[in-house]
Amino acid sequence: MKKKILLIVLIICVAALITVISVESYTARPEFCGTSCHIMAPPYKSWQADKHGKAGKEEIACVDCHYAPGEKLTLHAKFKGLGQLFTYLSTDDKEVRRATHVEDISCSTAQCHPAEKFMEKKLTYGKEKKVSFTHKTHYEKTIPGQEMHCTTCHIKASEEKHFEVPKEQCYICHFRNTEYNKERAACSLCHEIPTTPLQQQKQDTVPDPNEKIITHQTLEQAGVSCQSCHYQIVTGENDLLPRACEKCHSDAIVLAKKFEMKLMHQEHVARQKATCTDCHQPIEHKEGDFIATALSNCDSCHPSHHSYQKALLIGATYGGVPETPGLMNPAKTNCQGCHDKSELLKGEELLRASAKGCVSCHTKDHEKLLADWKKEVETELTFAKEEKGRAVDLMTQLKDQLSQEQMTAYTTLLATGQKAIDLVEFGNGVHNKKYSIMLIDEALNSIYPIIDELEPLAGEQTGVKTQQ
Repeated sequence: MKKKILLIVLIICVAALITVISVESYTARPEFCGTSCHIMAPPYKSWQADKHGKAGKEEIACVDCHYAPGEKLTLHAKFKGLGQLFTYLSTDDKEVRRATHVEDISCSTAQCHPAEKFMEKKLTYGKEKKVSFTHKTHYEKTIPGQEMHCTTCHIKASEEKHFEVPKEQCYICHFRNTEYNKERAACSLCHEIPTTPLQQQKQDTVPDPNEKIITHQTLEQAGVSCQSCHYQIVTGENDLLPRACEKCHSDAIVLAKKFEMKLMHQEHVARQKATCTDCHQPIEHKEGDFIATALSNCDSCHPSHHSYQKALLIGATYGGVPETPGLMNPAKTNCQGCHDKSELLKGEELLRASAKGCVSCHTKDHEKLLADWKKEVETELTFAKEEKGRAVDLMTQLKDQLSQEQMTAYTTLLATGQKAIDLVEFGNGVHNKKYSIMLIDEALNSIYPIIDELEPLAGEQTGVKTQQ
């Protein structure tokens, strides 16, 4: 009887073992993932067309990548599989919403891409295979809050491909918060600088050693900025997407930390496998209209244009001058509110401010206001400039009698006064008349000490010369 029971138990165990092995073998097949699970159809289709799948030289099963080597038979892997099963049973979604994770060790096994053979291998990237690349230089770099992994760059970005390296991934690291063609944004990091002549008539001729040929190298040696010709190839700031954080979070305390880069990368990239483009606006790196792109950005030719006018309108605290915003600031009246008069300047249409702009919002009594403000500011400004000129003349007259320390102190005072005068003159004082008059007074407060100290000395010098 005992032998019979033992035999039955043995048969049951063997049957169970065969069942487990069969189930394990069947569920480990890519076909099971792709045909038995409704949310895995798109990834399975892209896997079939991938070089790691049926389209490649060797078919790599899903579990060979998505489980680390030696992990498939562990308890952790079984519970992970059960979690995926419950997700499948409890949802009607037609797609996988959370990105999967592939450990680096799954890629770098001896059978796949061993680090000793692959890390320093020189590769080419892009449709034309002109971008040079090595894994080692990238793998050793770090992003605050995140180490570089295979899946930092190799991601599933489209339905057509199982995983890929979108060029936008490169642009985020290479162009975000960088200067054009500097450091990690240097063109030569990825591109071989052309050596062919830039003059069209020289491209198909035998070069004359005695004639200067213009190439990218000669321009670089001459200090010619690359932006002179290639301003249009990098566009976009890669800032956070508008309300990107609010899509997942509503807690004000959590949202207040969105600019803590290290923390954000730790929580969203390292732990939750978010991709860069989930949170950041894309940066574009491509050829475009080389003139239109530059024209669309005034700063490309006019850096800090209208900065003086803006400073006057804001009316920030300046020396002893208190904060004095322009009268139109509370109403949020911008430039177009006053600049409504069309004029031609050098063949281009220009909008200038006119008294009619005042009348449009106020009364007819305000029509003279612009002229009155302009006259008052110009009168005060002319007086301040004359006083500054008087101080300069005194310093020039007495320079042989003044010590180096005195000259340095007076020069500093003059510079302080000139800065306030420039703000009013170049910013056009009528943009904030009250603030402008106060700035002129502040300028005179720097100029008058020089006059007060040097005028008596100049009088004494004149008296001595007269007696002689």
